[in-house]
Amino acid sequence: MHVSKALIVSAIPAVLLLIAGCGSSTAAPTSHPSSSPSSSHAAADPLPDDAVLLVTVRGTADNGAVRDFRAVVHAPLAADAAAASTAVSTLTTVCSGEVDASVLASQPYELVQVDYSSTAVSGDWPDDLPVAVFPYPSYGLAAAAPGGGVAQAAAVSTEPGDYVPHCLQNVSLSPATAGTVYYALAVDPNHSSEIPAGQFWAYNSYGFSTIDAEDVRVEFGGCEGTLTELGTSLGGGHNGWAVKGTNGACSVGSTPGY
Repeated sequence: MHVSKALIVSAIPAVLLLIAGCGSSTAAPTSHPSSSPSSSHAAADPLPDDAVLLVTVRGTADNGAVRDFRAVVHAPLAADAAAASTAVSTLTTVCSGEVDASVLASQPYELVQVDYSSTAVSGDWPDDLPVAVFPYPSYGLAAAAPGGGVAQAAAVSTEPGDYVPHCLQNVSLSPATAGTVYYALAVDPNHSSEIPAGQFWAYNSYGFSTIDAEDVRVEFGGCEGTLTELGTSLGGGHNGWAVKGTNGACSVGSTPGY
């Protein structure tokens, strides 16, 4: 993907709402498309009050090691919200020279925190086998919080004036650790008027996948998505919502944008 500098600060859909307050964390499970062993270890821990979605799946490495993976999606915030200070700081640091706090506040982004982790079930997971995490920054930005188990590639220059910035790189998780990614999410401008303010997060997919689709070293099974009451009130579970589990991936949500 080739991205010009202008893309980062260009106008995208013009709706955003600060989500104030927290809802109940009582969750109602969505569909369970896979009959593979469920990721019960990952689902057992309680969710934070501002959680909107829990994604769990069991992964088996090519050496037979098994881990339960978990992604906790937090409610979206506006860039100028006091509670969004950590997200803003991380995004502006990762996207240094491309995005600053004023850009985040002026564009219709929803800032969303996603916590990724895994729990060992059996065997020793290979040290050289990370997994990719969703969402990919298709209509927004991503920033892996430093000091954790998530990582992004550096900005890639392809030719003068054409490059892929750091904050548009996909993120991966080292399964033996845990980490947080802060996203500035938007939607396809062609559909922004159809999506209520404060619900952009629900038009992205969350979960895990193998890094290389041509060389599948991790097989996933038992992909499950659990929406909280807060998540449902903020657009989760709409008509385009789906839980998709394949051997190489587990995603919960919607096609990025719409």
